[in-house]
Amino acid sequence: MACLLFMHIPKTAGTSFRQILVRQYRNLGGIEAIYEPDAVKTGPERKDAPAYVGHYRYGFHQFVEGPT
Repeated sequence: MACLLFMHIPKTAGTSFRQILVRQYRNLGGIEAIYEPDAVKTGPERKDAPAYVGHYRYGFHQFVEGPT
């Protein structure tokens, strides 16, 4: 299964969409919320989440296992 990356601009309904994703991905292992723009330098704590949401910069996809 491909991993979903939802990178959004602050103050653009990210919380509402994140709540929808939490419900949809609950049975698939949950989501990983990333709200640190510099996460692109270190990657996420959890590398196998089915979905990542938050405020991170382009390049974050390099740290995710499998197709995105």
